[in-house]
Amino acid sequence: MKAEARSSENSKGRLPWNPLPPPAALNRFLQARELTRFELLTQLRHPAFWLSVAACAAAGVAFGATDLGALSAAPGRLARNVPVGVVTGLSGLSSVGMIIALVLVGTAGLRDSASGMTPLILSKPVSRLSLLAGRYTGAVLAVLAAMSVGALAMAATYAAHSGSDPAITAGTAWPWVVGMVLFVVPNVLFISSFVLLAALSTHRISTTFLAVLPVIVGQDIAEALASTHPDSWLPALMDPIGFAALQAVTRGWTVAEFQHDLPALTGPLLANRLLWLAITPALLALCLRVLSRHPRADRSPSSKDEADGATASPTLPGAPALPGATAASPAPLRV
Repeated sequence: MKAEARSSENSKGRLPWNPLPPPAALNRFLQARELTRFELLTQLRHPAFWLSVAACAAAGVAFGATDLGALSAAPGRLARNVPVGVVTGLSGLSSVGMIIALVLVGTAGLRDSASGMTPLILSKPVSRLSLLAGRYTGAVLAVLAAMSVGALAMAATYAAHSGSDPAITAGTAWPWVVGMVLFVVPNVLFISSFVLLAALSTHRISTTFLAVLPVIVGQDIAEALASTHPDSWLPALMDPIGFAALQAVTRGWTVAEFQHDLPALTGPLLANRLLWLAITPALLALCLRVLSRHPRADRSPSSKDEADGATASPTLPGAPALPGATAASPAPLRV
C-alpha cells in the first residue's frame, strides 16, 4: 500500500522531499555566480586594479621596514613583528584598503549608471539581488586580492630583514591569520558596502569619493577620545577600523605579554567587531532598496517588431550568458 501511495504521488509530479532548491532560487544563485565571475574578471583587466596592487605592496613594505605600524607601548623594547605588532600593522594596512575599496567598488557601482545600462540590464531575466550580489562580491574579491598582496609584501619585508635588523625576530603565521580575519576582511566588507551605497545613491564619482570622509573622521575622533577617556568603551565602538578597540584591550600589558600574546576577542574588541560587521548587511539592504527604485527598460516590442518577429537584444561583447533565460524569455543577459 505504501509503495502504491508513493508511486501515485510521484505520478502526480510531487515528491515527499525535494533535495534541490526551488528553480527561482537556483537561478538567482547561478546568475549571481556568473555576475561575480564577470565583475572579478573586469576588475582584473582594469589598470586601476594593478595600480591598487602596487599601492598595497608599497604600503606593506613601508609597514614592514619602518615604524609606521609599530606599537606605542614600550618603544624600543619590542620587535616590530611581535604578534600584536603584526595585527596592528594589518589593522593599519586596512586603512589603505579604504582607498582601494573606494576605487574598485566605486567603479563597479557607477559603471552601469554612468553608461545608462541599468534599466536595460534590469529588463533582462535577472533579479536585482543577483545583480547586487555579483557586483559587490566580485569587487570585494578584487579588493581582498590587493590587500593580500600588501600583507605578503609586509611578511616578505620582515623575512628579508630578520637577520640584519634586531627589531625583527622569528615569528609564526598565526598572527597573520588573526589579523586578516579579525581586521582586514571585516573592514573591507564594511567599507565596500558603504562605498557601494554612496555610488548607487548619488551616481556621482565626486560624491562617492567623499564617502570615506565620515569613516576617516570617525576614526580620528575615536582615537582622540581614546587618549582622553582610556577607560570608556565609546571610542572603541566608534572606530570602524578597530584600531582604538585594539589599543583598549592591550592597554596595561607588560612587555612580556606584548612579546608573546595575541589580543583576546573579548570586551571592547569583540563589541567593535560585531557592531561594524552587523552594519555591513544593513548597508547592503539599503543598496538593494536603492537599486529597486531603478525603472526597468520597456520590453514591449514595437508594431514593426511584432510584424517582423522578435528583435535582438543589445548586448555587450564578451559577457557571460546568465542562467534562467528560456526560449520565451529575452536573449540571455550580457552585462
